[in-house]
Amino acid sequence: MRKSFENRVFVCSQTPEKLKVTKRGDDTVMGYHVMPLFVSHLKKLYQYIDVMFRRKDDGATFNNSKRETLGFFGHVKLMEAQAFLFEATRDEMYLTHLKEGIEFCRKRTVKRGIEDWWSVDFNRSSGWVESNHLGILALSVYRYWHITGDSTYNSWVEKLMLQIPKNRDETGTYKIGYGTRGRQTDDRRYLADHAELLIGFYSLWKLTGREEYRKRYKEIFLFLDKGFRALGGGRRHAWVVGPYSIPYGEGTRKEICNKSHTTYSQFFISRDIVLTEDKERYDKLVQSTDWILQEARFKDGLIGYNRKDDKMLGWSIYAACQTYWTYLLSRRDDYFLEAIETIQAVLTKQQANGCIPPFIPHSHAIDWTSMEKNAAGLGEIWQLTAILEGLSLCDLHLKPQAVSVWQLHEGDPSIKDVLYEEDKRTLHIALTGEHSETESYRIISPGGQFVRFVCSLPTKIKHGYLSDGRPFIDILISREQQEETFCTFSVIHE
Repeated sequence: MRKSFENRVFVCSQTPEKLKVTKRGDDTVMGYHVMPLFVSHLKKLYQYIDVMFRRKDDGATFNNSKRETLGFFGHVKLMEAQAFLFEATRDEMYLTHLKEGIEFCRKRTVKRGIEDWWSVDFNRSSGWVESNHLGILALSVYRYWHITGDSTYNSWVEKLMLQIPKNRDETGTYKIGYGTRGRQTDDRRYLADHAELLIGFYSLWKLTGREEYRKRYKEIFLFLDKGFRALGGGRRHAWVVGPYSIPYGEGTRKEICNKSHTTYSQFFISRDIVLTEDKERYDKLVQSTDWILQEARFKDGLIGYNRKDDKMLGWSIYAACQTYWTYLLSRRDDYFLEAIETIQAVLTKQQANGCIPPFIPHSHAIDWTSMEKNAAGLGEIWQLTAILEGLSLCDLHLKPQAVSVWQLHEGDPSIKDVLYEEDKRTLHIALTGEHSETESYRIISPGGQFVRFVCSLPTKIKHGYLSDGRPFIDILISREQQEETFCTFSVIHE
C-alpha cells in the first residue's frame, strides 16, 4: 500500500552554501550533486529545431535555416541527440523521430555509404562520404536497438561501417572521406573524426558481440592516445586536432602534427571514454577538462571554439557535460559549480521561440558565415543539437541513477544547486534569488516513492509514475511573497 505524502512547512535555516558535499574523517563522500534536466528549455529548443530544420514528410534535416539543402551531418547529430533525449525523458516523440531519421538514412544509402548532402529534391548530391558520420549513425542505431530491441537496422549499419577504407599501416586509422564515384580519398587523421569512428565500431561490437569490432575501436583509442599532448609549456594536457598526412616524395607520405586543439574534440573523445566505460583513460578526461576550463572558458561561463576566440553555445554545453563527468570522477565541488554555471549561462540566452543563439563573436576569429553555409550542416544545426545532446547525456553515466531533477516551468533557470545524500536518501535543492512567482519541478527516483517533503514556502505536490515505472513527485512552489534571496527544499524517499 502506498504511503501518503506529508506536506510539512518550516523556515529553512541553512543557506545553499552549507549544503555542499563534505567528507568524513575516513574521506568517504556523504553525498553528491545531481545535474538537473531543464526540461522546458529542452522542449522549447527541440520544437524550434523541429519547425526550422526537420522536414515532416521524410524526417530529413535541413543544413541551415534557409532550407536549401539537406545535410547528412546535421541529420545524424540530431538523431544522436534524439536517442539520449528519449533515455533522459522517456518522451516517445524523440523515439519516433529517431526511427524516422534512421529510415531516411537507409533510403539514401548508395554503394559506398551515405553522401554528405542533397538538394531538397534529391536531384543533386555531394558524391562524397564522410566516414565519421557513419560512426554517428551506428551509435544512433545501437541506441535505438538498446531501447526498443528492434534489430531491423543492425545488419544494414554494419555493412555501411565495413565499407570505410582502413589505412594500410599500423596506426589503426581510417580514411575520413572518400568519393562515391572515384578514387579520391581524404586521410587527414583528425582525432575528432576518429572519435566518431571509434564510437561507431564500439556500437557494432555491442550490436554483434564480434571481437573484431572491439579490436578496431581499441586500436583507435591507441591512436588517440598519441594525440594527447602536453600544452602550454607542459602545464596541461589535451587532445590535439592532428596529425594529418601530406604527399612527401615518390609514393610516400609525411605526417605533420597539428598542435591546435578545439573544445568539441575534447568532448568527443571524453564521450567515447564514458560510453565505453574505459576507466584507464578517466584521468585523461579530467586533464582535458582542466585545459578547457583554463584556456577556453570565459568569465561569463561560456566556452570558446578554440581557446578564448569566439563563444560557441553548443561547445559550451559539451564542455559543461564533460565538466560534470569530471565532477563525478573527482567529487570536487568546484567542477559541479563550473558545469552548472555554464549551463545556466547558455539557457538564460534562450529566446521566446525556443532558439538559442549558436555563436557569439568575441575575437572574430571564426568565419561563422562559412560554417552556417556548409551544406553538410556544420553551423547552427550542429550547435543546437550539441545543446540537446549535452544536456541529456551528462547525467546518464558514471554513477547510479538515484534521483534526477527537472525544472518544468519556463523562464530563466532557477536551480542553483542539487545535493543528494545517498546514505540519508535525502535530496536538497537550492534555488536562485532571481525567480518567477510560481515555479514547478519534477523529482524522479528509481529507488522508491517519496514519503516526506519539507520547504520554507507554500507548496502544492502531486505524485505519480512514469511509463517505465519510476515514481516521481511534482512540486509547485509559490515565491510571490518571499523576501529571502534564496530558498531550499528537501525530499526523502523510501
